[in-house]
Amino acid sequence: MWSKLLVITLLFFIIALLQFSFLPYFSIAGFSANLVFVLFFMLIYFSYPPVASEVRRHSNYEIFFLIITAGFFLGVYLPYGFGVSIITLFFVYCAKKLAIHFMGEFKEPNSIFYFLPIFVICFMVYNVIFHTFATYYNGFSLSSLRSQFELLPTIINILYHCVIISLVFYGYKKIRSLIYNDRQLKLL
Repeated sequence: MWSKLLVITLLFFIIALLQFSFLPYFSIAGFSANLVFVLFFMLIYFSYPPVASEVRRHSNYEIFFLIITAGFFLGVYLPYGFGVSIITLFFVYCAKKLAIHFMGEFKEPNSIFYFLPIFVICFMVYNVIFHTFATYYNGFSLSSLRSQFELLPTIINILYHCVIISLVFYGYKKIRSLIYNDRQLKLL
């Protein structure tokens, strides 16, 4: 248990260093990849809801740990208040739960056609809440909030992150199939 949390914390640390030191040089249309959010979303998406109540309580602590850890590493490098990222990621987790609830059960929950719409919804929730906090922090004005959500840059940002999350998604599925694939022949 503790080793898993330590590995997750170390992974967030490495991704945050990569995101805030190396990736700003590779921006597209002024947007650089938010890898901490991508990792956070992958971890909350693939944490399946357990059946037993004891394990469910354990899973809730793990989700809470993910929100705090990802929010910490996003908030360290930002000039806004420290809890803004944690609050934003909590709302993203709630949006993910609502999106899965309203989309219903899917035959293949690990399908990209089920995964990408949920990611887009959560990424839009993240951007709206985060930019609203940022606008409030910088002095609230409706024109500055409106300039954060122009159509073409928002579409470019969403498509850029959809490409990144799709690559991470297929990489995760490939690694998972190599680890958990039972290659033994089944005799009838």
